[in-house]
Amino acid sequence: MLQRIQTLFLLGVVVCMTVTVFLPVWSFTSQANTLELFLGQLNLKNTVNNEIIQSLNMLYLLGIAVTAALVALINIFKYNDRKIQMKVALVSSLLIIIYMVLTFLFVPYQAGEILGYEIKGVHFQLGYYFTILALIFNILARVFIKKDEDLVRSVDRIR
Repeated sequence: MLQRIQTLFLLGVVVCMTVTVFLPVWSFTSQANTLELFLGQLNLKNTVNNEIIQSLNMLYLLGIAVTAALVALINIFKYNDRKIQMKVALVSSLLIIIYMVLTFLFVPYQAGEILGYEIKGVHFQLGYYFTILALIFNILARVFIKKDEDLVRSVDRIR
């Protein structure tokens, strides 16, 4: 049944992870340069004329975000088997958490290697906040899937 509340939450996950792909995730500005993570690219720009000095591919981040959105989209249509739907929601949560951890820990480390010094004070942009919102939506969807499963089990006991 596509009219359940968890369908809306899973659709929210799809939308949030899709929006995350097209928004900058974080940025760091020093006196001479600006680093920005956007569309799977870590770009080092000159602050004065905004030209890209160096670019580093981070397509694995883009792949994780797109995969999380696709898993959530597939999960919408698994409404016949709630146990599988809960497992798929767990996989989607894990993908989102992996994305968040990589953008929080690993990418600033790689960015520090580009600049040659340790990066402190990264400013998270809208893309990162949409990822957090997607994780919240996914957790809420899993909670409501669990409630449906518990309701079905309780009705089976009454019979």
